[in-house]
Amino acid sequence: MPRLPDPPLLLITDRTRARGDLMAVVAAACAGGCRWVSLREKDLPEAEQLALFARLRAVTRPFGAIVTLHGPAALARAAGADGVHLSGGDDARAARALLGREALVGLSTHGPGEGREMADALDYITASPVFATASKPGYGPALGLAGVSAFVAAMPVPVVALGGIDAGNAAACRATGAAGLAVMGGVMGAPDAGAAVRGLLGAAERREGGTPLRASPKPSSEARFGQDAQARLPLLAAQDGAILDFVPCGQKHDAGIAVTAARCGLGLCGRYGALGDADDERGRDDGQHGLGVAAGHCGISDNLRLRRGSSHPSEPQESPGPLPTPPIPCRQ
Repeated sequence: MPRLPDPPLLLITDRTRARGDLMAVVAAACAGGCRWVSLREKDLPEAEQLALFARLRAVTRPFGAIVTLHGPAALARAAGADGVHLSGGDDARAARALLGREALVGLSTHGPGEGREMADALDYITASPVFATASKPGYGPALGLAGVSAFVAAMPVPVVALGGIDAGNAAACRATGAAGLAVMGGVMGAPDAGAAVRGLLGAAERREGGTPLRASPKPSSEARFGQDAQARLPLLAAQDGAILDFVPCGQKHDAGIAVTAARCGLGLCGRYGALGDADDERGRDDGQHGLGVAAGHCGISDNLRLRRGSSHPSEPQESPGPLPTPPIPCRQ
Protein backbone atom coordinates (compact mmCIF):
# COMPACT_ATOMS: atom_id res chain seq x y z
CA MET A 1 0.00 0.00 0.00
CA PRO A 2 1.21 3.57 -0.66
CA ARG A 3 2.98 5.80 1.82
CA LEU A 4 1.65 9.25 2.65
CA PRO A 5 2.28 11.86 -0.03
CA ASP A 6 5.44 13.92 0.28
CA PRO A 7 5.16 16.35 1.99
CA PRO A 8 2.40 14.89 4.19
CA LEU A 9 0.34 18.07 4.22
CA LEU A 10 -3.28 17.45 3.20
CA LEU A 11 -5.29 20.37 1.82
CA ILE A 12 -9.03 19.72 2.03
CA THR A 13 -11.18 21.86 -0.23
CA ASP A 14 -14.10 24.01 0.87
CA ARG A 15 -15.38 26.17 -1.95
CA THR A 16 -17.69 28.05 0.42
CA ARG A 17 -14.70 29.37 2.38
CA ALA A 18 -12.27 29.81 -0.51
CA ARG A 19 -11.08 33.36 -1.00
CA GLY A 20 -11.79 33.63 -4.70
CA ASP A 21 -12.07 30.86 -7.26
CA LEU A 22 -11.45 27.43 -5.74
CA MET A 23 -9.15 26.31 -8.55
CA ALA A 24 -7.05 29.47 -8.23
CA VAL A 25 -6.69 28.91 -4.49
CA VAL A 26 -5.62 25.28 -4.99
CA ALA A 27 -3.14 26.23 -7.72
CA ALA A 28 -1.60 28.86 -5.45
CA ALA A 29 -1.36 26.32 -2.62
CA CYS A 30 0.41 23.86 -4.91
CA ALA A 31 2.78 26.59 -6.02
CA GLY A 32 3.56 27.06 -2.32
CA GLY A 33 4.53 23.41 -1.91
CA CYS A 34 1.29 21.46 -1.35
CA ARG A 35 1.31 18.08 -3.07
CA TRP A 36 -1.81 16.45 -1.59
CA VAL A 37 -5.31 17.79 -2.17
CA SER A 38 -8.66 16.19 -1.41
CA LEU A 39 -11.97 17.33 -2.83
CA ARG A 40 -14.54 17.64 -0.05
CA GLU A 41 -17.71 19.14 -1.48
CA LYS A 42 -20.24 16.62 -0.21
CA ASP A 43 -23.22 18.96 -0.50
CA LEU A 44 -22.99 18.88 -4.30
CA PRO A 45 -24.71 16.25 -6.47
CA GLU A 46 -22.33 13.50 -7.54
CA ALA A 47 -22.26 14.72 -11.15
CA GLU A 48 -21.13 18.16 -10.01
CA GLN A 49 -18.49 16.65 -7.72
CA LEU A 50 -17.12 14.66 -10.65
CA ALA A 51 -16.96 17.77 -12.84
CA LEU A 52 -15.25 19.73 -10.07
CA PHE A 53 -12.78 16.91 -9.51
CA ALA A 54 -11.84 16.94 -13.20
CA ARG A 55 -11.00 20.65 -12.93
CA LEU A 56 -9.04 20.01 -9.75
CA ARG A 57 -7.05 17.28 -11.43
CA ALA A 58 -6.20 19.54 -14.37
CA VAL A 59 -5.00 22.37 -12.14
CA THR A 60 -2.86 20.13 -9.91
CA ARG A 61 -1.38 17.94 -12.66
CA PRO A 62 1.60 20.21 -13.45
CA PHE A 63 2.69 19.95 -9.82
CA GLY A 64 2.47 16.15 -9.68
CA ALA A 65 0.05 16.38 -6.75
CA ILE A 66 -1.88 13.46 -5.29
CA VAL A 67 -5.62 14.17 -5.56
CA THR A 68 -8.12 12.24 -3.47
CA LEU A 69 -11.82 12.57 -2.75
CA HIS A 70 -13.75 12.80 0.52
CA GLY A 71 -16.78 10.60 0.01
CA PRO A 72 -17.82 7.11 -1.08
CA ALA A 73 -15.18 4.86 -2.61
CA ALA A 74 -17.37 4.31 -5.67
CA LEU A 75 -17.43 8.05 -6.36
CA ALA A 76 -13.66 8.25 -5.94
CA ARG A 77 -13.28 5.45 -8.45
CA ALA A 78 -15.61 7.15 -10.92
CA ALA A 79 -13.60 10.35 -10.59
CA GLY A 80 -10.31 8.57 -11.22
CA ALA A 81 -9.01 9.79 -7.87
CA ASP A 82 -5.70 8.68 -6.40
CA GLY A 83 -7.56 7.58 -3.30
CA VAL A 84 -10.46 8.20 -0.97
CA HIS A 85 -11.02 9.69 2.45
CA LEU A 86 -13.83 7.87 4.23
CA SER A 87 -16.20 9.08 6.93
CA GLY A 88 -16.15 7.41 10.33
CA GLY A 89 -18.02 4.11 10.18
CA ASP A 90 -17.38 3.53 6.46
CA ASP A 91 -15.96 0.17 5.41
CA ALA A 92 -12.26 0.65 4.66
CA ARG A 93 -11.83 -2.95 3.54
CA ALA A 94 -14.57 -2.60 0.94
CA ALA A 95 -12.97 0.62 -0.27
CA ARG A 96 -9.60 -1.09 -0.54
CA ALA A 97 -11.11 -3.99 -2.49
CA LEU A 98 -12.77 -1.56 -4.90
CA LEU A 99 -9.86 0.85 -5.40
CA GLY A 100 -6.91 -1.55 -5.22
CA ARG A 101 -3.62 -1.65 -3.35
CA GLU A 102 -2.17 1.48 -4.95
CA ALA A 103 -5.00 3.77 -3.82
CA LEU A 104 -4.57 6.01 -0.79
CA VAL A 105 -7.29 5.15 1.74
CA GLY A 106 -7.88 7.30 4.80
CA LEU A 107 -10.53 7.47 7.53
CA SER A 108 -11.90 10.28 9.69
CA THR A 109 -11.73 9.49 13.40
CA HIS A 110 -12.64 11.48 16.48
CA GLY A 111 -11.65 9.14 19.29
CA PRO A 112 -8.49 7.09 20.01
CA GLY A 113 -8.68 3.60 18.54
CA GLU A 114 -11.52 4.30 16.09
CA GLY A 115 -10.97 2.28 12.93
CA ARG A 116 -8.34 0.06 14.52
CA GLU A 117 -10.20 -3.07 13.42
CA MET A 118 -9.73 -1.98 9.77
CA ALA A 119 -6.13 -0.82 10.09
CA ASP A 120 -4.96 -3.42 7.58
CA ALA A 121 -6.94 -1.62 4.87
CA LEU A 122 -5.97 1.94 5.84
CA ASP A 123 -3.01 4.12 4.89
CA TYR A 124 -3.78 6.80 7.48
CA ILE A 125 -6.43 8.28 9.74
CA THR A 126 -7.22 11.89 10.56
CA ALA A 127 -7.55 12.81 14.24
CA SER A 128 -9.83 15.80 14.70
CA PRO A 129 -10.51 18.40 15.80
CA VAL A 130 -7.14 19.04 17.40
CA PHE A 131 -8.08 22.66 18.16
CA ALA A 132 -11.41 24.46 18.03
CA THR A 133 -12.18 25.48 14.47
CA ALA A 134 -15.10 26.72 12.41
CA SER A 135 -14.30 24.11 9.75
CA LYS A 136 -15.08 21.16 12.05
CA PRO A 137 -18.09 22.13 14.18
CA GLY A 138 -20.13 19.49 15.97
CA TYR A 139 -17.38 16.89 16.37
CA GLY A 140 -16.99 17.13 20.11
CA PRO A 141 -14.43 19.00 22.22
CA ALA A 142 -10.98 19.78 20.89
CA LEU A 143 -8.53 16.90 21.35
CA GLY A 144 -5.52 19.04 22.18
CA LEU A 145 -1.95 17.87 21.76
CA ALA A 146 -2.32 15.17 24.42
CA GLY A 147 -5.29 13.82 22.51
CA VAL A 148 -3.29 13.53 19.31
CA SER A 149 -0.59 11.63 21.21
CA ALA A 150 -3.28 9.21 22.38
CA PHE A 151 -4.37 8.61 18.77
CA VAL A 152 -0.78 7.96 17.76
CA ALA A 153 -0.35 5.43 20.57
CA ALA A 154 -3.62 3.66 19.76
CA MET A 155 -3.26 3.28 15.99
CA PRO A 156 -0.78 1.20 13.95
CA VAL A 157 -1.22 3.48 10.92
CA PRO A 158 -0.04 7.08 10.41
CA VAL A 159 -2.09 9.78 12.13
CA VAL A 160 -2.77 13.09 10.37
CA ALA A 161 -3.69 15.94 12.70
CA LEU A 162 -6.68 18.03 11.55
CA GLY A 163 -8.56 21.00 12.95
CA GLY A 164 -7.23 24.46 13.71
CA ILE A 165 -3.74 23.69 12.42
CA ASP A 166 -1.67 26.77 11.58
CA ALA A 167 1.94 27.91 11.47
CA GLY A 168 1.81 28.69 15.18
CA ASN A 169 0.99 25.12 16.29
CA ALA A 170 2.20 22.96 13.38
CA ALA A 171 5.51 22.10 15.07
CA ALA A 172 3.80 21.11 18.32
CA CYS A 173 1.36 18.88 16.43
CA ARG A 174 4.20 17.09 14.69
CA ALA A 175 5.99 16.68 18.01
CA THR A 176 3.11 14.49 19.22
CA GLY A 177 4.14 11.86 16.68
CA ALA A 178 1.59 12.84 14.04
CA ALA A 179 2.83 11.72 10.64
CA GLY A 180 1.20 14.63 8.84
CA LEU A 181 -1.05 17.66 9.03
CA ALA A 182 -4.36 18.48 7.36
CA VAL A 183 -5.75 21.95 6.75
CA MET A 184 -8.89 23.44 5.32
CA GLY A 185 -10.06 26.92 6.26
CA GLY A 186 -6.61 28.19 7.17
CA VAL A 187 -5.52 27.86 3.54
CA MET A 188 -8.87 28.12 1.75
CA GLY A 189 -9.60 31.49 3.33
CA ALA A 190 -6.07 32.84 3.43
CA PRO A 191 -5.27 36.06 1.54
CA ASP A 192 -2.37 34.18 -0.05
CA ALA A 193 -2.84 30.41 -0.11
CA GLY A 194 0.72 29.82 -1.32
CA ALA A 195 2.19 31.83 1.54
CA ALA A 196 -0.04 29.98 4.02
CA VAL A 197 1.26 26.63 2.79
CA ARG A 198 4.88 27.79 2.88
CA GLY A 199 4.35 29.00 6.43
CA LEU A 200 2.94 25.65 7.51
CA LEU A 201 5.73 23.67 5.89
CA GLY A 202 8.40 25.92 7.31
CA ALA A 203 6.93 25.83 10.81
CA ALA A 204 6.62 22.04 10.78
CA GLU A 205 10.29 21.74 9.80
CA ARG A 206 11.35 23.65 12.88
CA ARG A 207 10.07 21.12 15.41
CA GLU A 208 12.93 20.08 17.64
CA GLY A 209 14.50 16.75 16.79
CA GLY A 210 11.87 16.05 14.14
CA THR A 211 12.03 15.07 10.51
CA PRO A 212 11.22 17.72 7.91
CA LEU A 213 7.67 17.95 6.63
CA ARG A 214 8.80 19.62 3.42
CA ALA A 215 9.68 17.37 0.53
CA SER A 216 12.74 17.78 -1.61
CA PRO A 217 11.68 19.37 -4.89
CA LYS A 218 10.71 16.64 -7.34
CA PRO A 219 9.03 18.28 -10.32
CA SER A 220 7.24 15.88 -12.61
CA SER A 221 8.28 15.44 -16.23
CA GLU A 222 5.18 17.44 -17.12
CA ALA A 223 6.30 20.40 -15.03
CA ARG A 224 9.88 20.93 -16.20
CA PHE A 225 9.22 24.30 -17.74
CA GLY A 226 10.50 26.40 -14.83
CA GLN A 227 9.04 27.04 -11.40
CA ASP A 228 7.74 30.52 -12.23
CA ALA A 229 5.78 29.31 -15.22
CA GLN A 230 4.74 26.21 -13.31
CA ALA A 231 3.19 28.34 -10.62
CA ARG A 232 1.62 31.01 -12.82
CA LEU A 233 0.13 28.99 -15.66
CA PRO A 234 -2.36 26.89 -13.65
CA LEU A 235 -3.23 29.87 -11.48
CA LEU A 236 -4.07 32.09 -14.43
CA ALA A 237 -5.78 29.27 -16.27
CA ALA A 238 -7.95 28.61 -13.23
CA GLN A 239 -8.85 32.28 -12.94
CA ASP A 240 -9.87 32.32 -16.60
CA GLY A 241 -11.80 29.06 -16.38
CA ALA A 242 -9.48 27.33 -18.84
CA ILE A 243 -8.55 23.67 -18.50
CA LEU A 244 -4.89 22.74 -18.70
CA ASP A 245 -4.00 19.81 -20.92
CA PHE A 246 -0.32 18.90 -20.68
CA VAL A 247 0.18 15.88 -22.88
CA PRO A 248 2.76 13.40 -21.53
CA CYS A 249 4.80 12.80 -24.67
CA GLY A 250 8.17 11.73 -23.26
CA GLN A 251 9.80 15.09 -23.91
CA LYS A 252 10.09 18.33 -21.97
CA HIS A 253 7.22 20.67 -22.68
CA ASP A 254 8.35 23.85 -24.31
CA ALA A 255 9.05 26.57 -21.78
CA GLY A 256 8.15 29.33 -24.17
CA ILE A 257 4.63 28.03 -24.52
CA ALA A 258 4.11 27.90 -20.78
CA VAL A 259 5.43 31.35 -20.03
CA THR A 260 3.73 33.01 -22.97
CA ALA A 261 0.46 31.38 -21.99
CA ALA A 262 0.93 32.47 -18.39
CA ARG A 263 1.57 36.05 -19.45
CA CYS A 264 -1.57 35.95 -21.57
CA GLY A 265 -3.65 34.38 -18.80
CA LEU A 266 -4.42 31.52 -21.17
CA GLY A 267 -4.43 27.79 -20.36
CA LEU A 268 -2.55 26.84 -23.49
CA CYS A 269 -2.13 23.14 -24.24
CA GLY A 270 1.36 21.69 -23.95
CA ARG A 271 1.08 20.13 -27.40
CA TYR A 272 1.52 23.50 -29.15
CA GLY A 273 4.86 24.23 -30.79
CA ALA A 274 8.06 22.20 -31.02
CA LEU A 275 9.66 20.60 -27.99
CA GLY A 276 13.39 20.45 -27.40
CA ASP A 277 16.27 20.53 -24.96
CA ALA A 278 17.43 24.10 -24.37
CA ASP A 279 20.97 22.86 -23.63
CA ASP A 280 21.81 22.72 -27.34
CA GLU A 281 21.37 25.07 -30.26
CA ARG A 282 18.64 23.04 -31.90
CA GLY A 283 16.77 22.81 -28.63
CA ARG A 284 16.95 26.56 -28.20
CA ASP A 285 15.69 27.06 -31.76
CA ASP A 286 12.87 24.61 -31.16
CA GLY A 287 11.98 26.35 -27.94
CA GLN A 288 11.96 29.75 -29.61
CA HIS A 289 9.76 28.37 -32.37
CA GLY A 290 7.31 27.07 -29.80
CA LEU A 291 7.35 30.45 -28.11
CA GLY A 292 6.43 32.13 -31.37
CA VAL A 293 3.63 29.65 -32.01
CA ALA A 294 2.19 30.30 -28.56
CA ALA A 295 2.50 34.07 -28.91
CA GLY A 296 0.85 33.98 -32.32
CA HIS A 297 -1.93 31.78 -31.00
CA CYS A 298 -2.55 34.34 -28.26
CA GLY A 299 -2.62 37.20 -30.72
CA ILE A 300 0.45 38.99 -29.32
CA SER A 301 4.09 39.53 -30.16
CA ASP A 302 6.55 38.41 -27.52
CA ASN A 303 10.22 39.23 -26.94
CA LEU A 304 11.11 36.42 -24.52
CA ARG A 305 14.24 34.46 -25.43
CA LEU A 306 15.44 31.12 -24.14
CA ARG A 307 18.69 31.22 -22.16
CA ARG A 308 21.50 28.88 -23.13
CA GLY A 309 21.70 25.92 -20.77
CA SER A 310 18.25 26.56 -19.33
CA SER A 311 14.88 24.95 -19.89
CA HIS A 312 12.97 28.14 -19.17
CA PRO A 313 12.95 31.55 -20.82
CA SER A 314 14.80 34.57 -19.57
CA GLU A 315 12.89 37.64 -18.52
CA PRO A 316 12.17 40.10 -21.33
CA GLN A 317 14.54 43.01 -21.74
CA GLU A 318 11.67 45.46 -21.56
CA SER A 319 8.25 45.18 -20.06
CA PRO A 320 5.81 44.49 -22.89
CA GLY A 321 3.09 46.36 -21.03
CA PRO A 322 -0.50 45.18 -20.60
CA LEU A 323 -1.38 42.18 -22.71
CA PRO A 324 -4.65 41.89 -24.59
CA THR A 325 -7.29 39.39 -23.65
CA PRO A 326 -6.67 36.19 -25.63
CA PRO A 327 -9.08 36.12 -28.55
CA ILE A 328 -9.57 32.35 -28.57
CA PRO A 329 -9.56 29.63 -25.90
CA CYS A 330 -7.17 26.74 -25.53
CA ARG A 331 -7.50 24.47 -28.53
CA GLN A 332 -7.75 20.72 -28.09
